[in-house]
Parts: sequence; C-alpha cells; structure tokens
Amino acid sequence: MRKKENHSPKRARGDFSIYMRALSPTSAFDHPNVEAWHAAGRATLLVALGVLALQYYFLHVYVEILSLPVVTVFT
Repeated sequence: MRKKENHSPKRARGDFSIYMRALSPTSAFDHPNVEAWHAAGRATLLVALGVLALQYYFLHVYVEILSLPVVTVFT
C-alpha cells in the first residue's frame, strides 16, 4: 500500500511560490560568474589598448627614422 502524501494548503502554497520564483525572469547580471567575466573583458581591453599604443609608438619612431636624410656615420 502506498502511504498517503500530506498535501496541506500551506505546503502547496509554499511549493507554488518556489515554483513561481524559479520561473520569474532574472537579469543576466544576477549570475555569479558575470562579475568575473566582466573583469576579464575589461582587462583584455586594457591590454589591447596598451599593445595598440606601443604599436603606434614604434611605428611612429620607425617612420621618423626612415624619413631622416641619409646619415653617414663614418665620414
């Protein structure tokens, strides 16, 4: 024989509220990993900005060196 389950109205109301809370829309920013990924994205952008700044600097210096008139060292 099966044991009769206890379905009190209070228990059913609590189950229903838990069920509705699980179905309620949540923001993507509520996920625990969002903050870590946000920091990783910010760090990646900062590194890319640093690389681009160095690339611009070295390209600028290279163009300046190429635009110099002929430099003779041993004359």
